[in-house]
Order: sequence, then structure tokens, then C-alpha cells
Amino acid sequence: MESSYALISCTKSKHSVRCAASDMYSASPLFRKAYEYCTARGLNVLILSAKYGLIHADTPVEPYDLTLNGQPRSAVRRWAEGVTESIRGRLAAGTAIELHAGRNYTRFLNLSGYSVSSPVEGLSIGRRLQWYSQHIDLTLVSSKWSGIHMDPDQARKVLRSAAYSLIGQTIPTLSRGKPNTILSVDEKGVAVRANQVRVVPWAIIDGALDLLLIQGGVSGDDLRTKKLPAQYRSAFVLSLLSRLPFARPDPDGSASVLLK
Repeated sequence: MESSYALISCTKSKHSVRCAASDMYSASPLFRKAYEYCTARGLNVLILSAKYGLIHADTPVEPYDLTLNGQPRSAVRRWAEGVTESIRGRLAAGTAIELHAGRNYTRFLNLSGYSVSSPVEGLSIGRRLQWYSQHIDLTLVSSKWSGIHMDPDQARKVLRSAAYSLIGQTIPTLSRGKPNTILSVDEKGVAVRANQVRVVPWAIIDGALDLLLIQGGVSGDDLRTKKLPAQYRSAFVLSLLSRLPFARPDPDGSASVLLK
């Protein structure tokens, strides 16, 4: 399978010391969310820098005060021509590219010949932050489950054994919200405490489990396409499922189950 890439634009907010590009721009909440989302999905991240052009996320950079916003149209075009040349020198034609960048950083790029998508195009900064928060949980869970083949009945048994083993432990949510402490487990469901004590019914947890086992596992894109029902999308349910000790299939095709 060919690698897919994400292009994320640099930000005005930066750290004040020399560091890797991914750390330099992490001073911006928007960059942090975009980077977390892209890396969770296994995308190779390249950064569109107003000063350095196209750079890898691991490239060391010095702090600088420059942005394409407010630059003359001719200057932005020249910058885009140089970045386009760098992209074509680095990525083969047909490569999948996701754009997570402001319009000034993408509007003059010539990406013909590539498979380009822009999942947050047209959204305000606030809406982008919300979009990333809503999608990061699904991405992190589905990236672990993709490719797993298991009988649903067997999976439910493992699910219950794992839940019992987590009694008394606190499970952080994947991207937001207060952590949940598992208080008890019985035939009705799992009692947890965050802001208050509540019981999450097995019907809800099993429902999410069944969706994640559809056709031997699904990808993040599949989950978004299938519109995972809201009742299965709680931070606790997704976090619990992400902690389950399932292993990917063995080389011979059989599924392994590991109980901690």
C-alpha cells in the first residue's frame, strides 16, 4: 500500500527555541489538533512553512515571525511555485494528499495528478477545532481495531474479562473530557464515575463492539462513513474499547487475543 500524506500549514503561534517543526507549531491549538488527527491515522505529515517552504515534521527549525497572510499575491504565488516543485520532487504522481491548511497556503499550489482531499475546507478555526475533536476519538479507536478478525461471542467474553480486570482503575478519555473510574462490573453493565456515577449498559458497549467487528474491523474513514450512532460515541465507551487487549491477526491469519 502506498503511503498517504497530510499537508499542514505553519501557524503564527510558535515556540521560542529551536526545535522540530512539529514541536515549533504545537504552540497553536489548531496545529496540535490537526497533527494529532493526521498522525493517529498514520498519515505522513509535511508542513507548509512560510519561511522554509515544504518541510518534514521532524525537521529542526528556528523561531521566526513570518506568515503568508497579508503577503502580496505575487509573493504568495512565488512561494507556492517553490513548494509545488518540492512536492513533485518528493511525492509520486497519484499519491493521496490531505490538506489541513489555510487558504493562502493552498490556493496557488498545483496538485494536479495527485489524489487530493480537504476535509476541513471552508470551516472556521472554531469549527475546525470542533471537527478534529469529534474525529480524533474514532480515529484512535479504529486504527487499533482495523484488520482484527474475531467471532463476536468470543469478543464479548474478552470484553467482559477485560472490564473486570479494570475495576478500580481510571481510564483517561482519548482526547477530551474527565477520566472515568471503573467502580464495578455486573450483568447490567459497567458502573463508572467521572462527574457523577452512572451505569453504562452492556447493550451500548456491545453495540459499539459489534460495529468495530464488522467485516473484520473498519478504518477511521469507514466509521465516519457509517456514521457511528451517537449512543456508541461516548468518550467512555470509545476509551474502554481502545484499552481492550486485542492483538492483530497472526501471520497465519488466525486472530490472537491477549489478556493482561
